[in-house]
Amino acid sequence: MLIAEYLYPNDVPPLLTVNGLTELVVLDQGGHFLSLERSFGIAGAGARIFEIATGGATDTSGIPKLNGLGGIEPIRKRLLLDLADLNIPLDNLEGMTLGPQLPDGTQSLLLVSDDNFNPDQFTQFLLFRLGGMRRGA
Repeated sequence: MLIAEYLYPNDVPPLLTVNGLTELVVLDQGGHFLSLERSFGIAGAGARIFEIATGGATDTSGIPKLNGLGGIEPIRKRLLLDLADLNIPLDNLEGMTLGPQLPDGTQSLLLVSDDNFNPDQFTQFLLFRLGGMRRGA
């Protein structure tokens, strides 16, 4: 059952060839999510994690065509992490899920890449600790 649809503004990193939204993870029932955007281009593979919020965004489910329309409020996004800042090799990150609660009580977040059965790529698991996130991206 469709509840609502929202416009998601995709960030476009410089020198990219391909980019897109690969994963959404629900944070709460109040319309807060984490999104994973990945890119690949001249600079290599990249990925960014955003906190997004649907509150205040225009429900576009009843609009048959968005091209040329004004007055549509997209979801709000706040960059949490640009994985390029970690200075580690990145590959085709395409999965993200909330992991178990860590011993200190914080929430874990797990990202995964796929080697696509390609010897030039690699499978990668990245584990993060979520903490100090403000609501209202």
